[in-house]
Amino acid sequence: MPSASPEQRRAWGGYNGIGEDKAEDFLKGRGWVLTNKWTWVPPTLGHFATDEEHGAIGFLIDEWDYGGIDRGPRRMDPRYNNCCRPKDAAKW
Repeated sequence: MPSASPEQRRAWGGYNGIGEDKAEDFLKGRGWVLTNKWTWVPPTLGHFATDEEHGAIGFLIDEWDYGGIDRGPRRMDPRYNNCCRPKDAAKW
């Protein structure tokens, strides 16, 4: 259920005042990758999110139930594409 604050909605509530497109576009434009589990992978190993990035991710979690930040070791495995799924899944 949506639970973002009015301040979060004003800052990140989409280009038409609704939706997640503004926050998603901001994060993707900074190199973040959205996984198939609705988590965000940082642009580089060891990247610390800025306050703005945290705000966008927080809005997506509060309003749209996204999963947060994925810092798991699997994301660095070259067998995984941008959605963190094996490229050669049939071999697994």
